[in-house]
Amino acid sequence: MDEATLLAYRSLCTEEPSQHCAEDLPRLTKSERQVYRGLKAQSWGTNLRLEQERIHGSTRWRLLLRLWQEMYSLELWPTNSSPRHNNEYGCD
Repeated sequence: MDEATLLAYRSLCTEEPSQHCAEDLPRLTKSERQVYRGLKAQSWGTNLRLEQERIHGSTRWRLLLRLWQEMYSLELWPTNSSPRHNNEYGCD
């Protein structure tokens, strides 16, 4: 997830007993890696964790599509629009 998403859903964060041990996760997208590094540096709080499942389904779907677009440099539809109806895609 990107920083904007983390900050928008900061109220849903929990505190982990300890951080993941890896210093870098090379399979993440650029924006995901920036957030991971910020979490490791305690930039937004101590041992923060945001379970993506806690984010509402339709919002989560848009976030996943945005990351997918970033990974594959695709534009499925303009970023200022959304699918016609979220239930078409099995979202809440």
